[in-house]
Amino acid sequence: MFRAHKSYYWAYTHCDLVVKATSELRAKQMMNRLVVPAVFVPKITAPLGNMTSTSKKHRDFVAEPLGHKSVFVLPGIGKVLGERLVEKGFDKACMILGQFLLLRKNQALFCEWLKSTCGANRKQQEDCYAALLEWCYSFL
Repeated sequence: MFRAHKSYYWAYTHCDLVVKATSELRAKQMMNRLVVPAVFVPKITAPLGNMTSTSKKHRDFVAEPLGHKSVFVLPGIGKVLGERLVEKGFDKACMILGQFLLLRKNQALFCEWLKSTCGANRKQQEDCYAALLEWCYSFL
């Protein structure tokens, strides 16, 4: 799921300070100077940050409340993926939103769940994640 990258990101829990270290040695030196615990965070590009435009399906989805809309209205979910989701018992968009919220809006967890449930590729996963995240910001 994550791409290998030469640099490492060390996120410090104190004041949300994020320090980029280009080598493990440099990161260890920096950690020795700081007293806050560090957690390794792989570099993840947020789908909203890379998107320059959205599809009509995305704009329509985030423009109004879910109601009882079908799973087929979700961006990134077409006929084939929608049918697979219906077979698994996810026939309404609100059910996918529920799963999204259960996974705490975590991109990696949601995309992995979508991939294992219906076989969505990376673009489809990111489109669906971005739309649900934007919908949550608008309506929750």
